[in-house]
Amino acid sequence: MADLDARVTIARLGGSALVIEDAPFELIAVGTGARTWRRTTVEGKYQHGRALVGAVLDTQQLTVQVRCRGASWIAAQNRVNELIAAVSAFSYGVTVEIEGHRQTFVCEPADVTPMSGDVIDKHRAMRSMQEYTLTIPVVM
Repeated sequence: MADLDARVTIARLGGSALVIEDAPFELIAVGTGARTWRRTTVEGKYQHGRALVGAVLDTQQLTVQVRCRGASWIAAQNRVNELIAAVSAFSYGVTVEIEGHRQTFVCEPADVTPMSGDVIDKHRAMRSMQEYTLTIPVVM
């Protein structure tokens, strides 16, 4: 069975793009999140339910799970720092490509969360890797 052809490319200001696909930045998972609405409604004492006054699309989230590898745990941490710097810009582009289908997003600074929680997982550290979830707000 062939691997899924998928990659995430982060355009860095003043530098080369950071490609998340294989080592040292391995793509674990990617998703564009739900399409949700911010609704303005009114409710009344003598009204069943509510009435919709207006609705606009809410900010969409791009979720990317990344495994950062290195020759040592410190080298993996340096990769994490590189990844965090790439997604900390006020505005940057992210391209998601899966099996030839390409979507490009303009993004805001990402929230970066360790997949092991608030602790350093000794098994990941011994294997010279760290895994993070990027939650990236997408500009409409």
